Parts: sequence; C-alpha cells; structure tokens
Amino acid sequence: MKRRIVLCVMAVLLTFPAYAQLGNLIKSVQNSPLLTQQNTVRDTISRFTNIKNAFTKMPLNQGKLSFVTAALPLLNQAYSLSGDILGMFQKNKTLDPVQANKMSGLLGEIENLAAQKGNTAPLAQAQVGEANQKIQQATRILTNILGNEGGLLKSLLQK
Repeated sequence: MKRRIVLCVMAVLLTFPAYAQLGNLIKSVQNSPLLTQQNTVRDTISRFTNIKNAFTKMPLNQGKLSFVTAALPLLNQAYSLSGDILGMFQKNKTLDPVQANKMSGLLGEIENLAAQKGNTAPLAQAQVGEANQKIQQATRILTNILGNEGGLLKSLLQK
C-alpha cells in the first residue's frame, strides 16, 4: 500500500512540470502576435460587414442620404488605409498596430453614424439620383474594403 502511495506521489510530481509547461505553451499560442493580428483583421471584417448590412437595410429616405453623405469621406479614408495596411503587410509581413488603431477609430466613427437615428422624411424627387449615386459609391467602397481585409486575412492565415 505504501508503495502505491509513493508511486502515485512520484507520478504526480514528475508530471506536474509537464502540465505547467503545457499551460505556458497554450498561453503563449493564445497571445502570439500572429493570432492577435488574425483576430484584429477578423474583427475589422466583422465590423465592416455589420456596417454594410445596416446600411443596406436602411430605408431610402433623408436619414440614409445624410448617413451616406457623412460616411463617404470616412469610407474613402478607410479604403485608402486598408490598402496601405495590406501593402505594408505584404512588404513587412507584419500588421502595423498604429494603422490598425487608425482603422479601428474610423470604424467607430462610421458605426456611430450608422447607429444614429436619421431623418425619416422621404427624399424629394430631385434627391433620388444623388442618393442612388452615393449609395452605389458607398457600397462599392465597402465591398473593396472587405476585399482588402479579406486579402489581408488570407495572407495572415498563410503565414
């Protein structure tokens, strides 16, 4: 009986360091820069997709036109930034945290604009053409941003 107890104690003492090392290995993988970068890009894609979905579901009225008018400059900045981030990643094989933070800030501004309750008054006939043009432009920009971010994620996953 004593022998079994001693063997059990020895087995626990000998395997404990291995379990501790396994725990440290799991923590280091979870906190790896590559995994963090992949999660950052996935989050960005998710947020842009949510913006695109909310934008698509907005009824065509004064509120949608005012959102598009205010969001277009921000979307253009985000598109330019997404291209810069992808280009820098392809050169340096790393995601620049400063650029990622800028993108997150732009996303926050666009999300805030989308969340605001806009004017629900219908568009005047003269505004329909302008609204459709801006909506097509915003949709094209969002699609391009999602394409850039998808390319970045694909590159990260192939690393």
